[in-house]
Amino acid sequence: MHQDPKDVPMPEPARTQLIAKLRYMGRQYAAGQFARGGGQQKHYLEEAADEIAALSARVAELEANPRNTAFGREAEKLADDYIALNSECAGLRQRVAKLEAGWQPIETAPRDGTQVLLTNGQSVAQGYWLHAEPYIRERRDLEGRYIDQDESDGYDGWIDFMGGMLPEPDRWRPLPPVAAIDAARAGEAE
Repeated sequence: MHQDPKDVPMPEPARTQLIAKLRYMGRQYAAGQFARGGGQQKHYLEEAADEIAALSARVAELEANPRNTAFGREAEKLADDYIALNSECAGLRQRVAKLEAGWQPIETAPRDGTQVLLTNGQSVAQGYWLHAEPYIRERRDLEGRYIDQDESDGYDGWIDFMGGMLPEPDRWRPLPPVAAIDAARAGEAE
């Protein structure tokens, strides 16, 4: 007899990895929303990770207590919730994979001032590549006498609108079209 995959509990290492990945992607999206002027709030992927972790801990607690049987009401409800979340996780894993697929190595990013999304694996920000030539400028008064000078060593690097991404970004992706941002905001409002 073939067992339905959603009825099979997820192994602990895979569950831990999924929770970490959901939290990571949730932080990435929250940072992206904040960078685009949105409020600082927890993303639903982080909330899903917290719910999975809490349910997993509760199931482990109940299973460790010999007085709780698989037929106990609370354990059965938790098991049902866990199965529902487990099947929902499959959809979330597909979405995470789709979202991660859009990131490209930073070496392939445009270096012509085009604004893009940048990430270093810890945060996401909008930014662009800046190239500034080195220079030395002398300032003189109206009679041509030297006053002082201004100089710069030049600059080649990524500028992000979050104020300096550290460590430096290692991946990038194009900015989403304005229509996609508006549609995403409309979906969040519901």
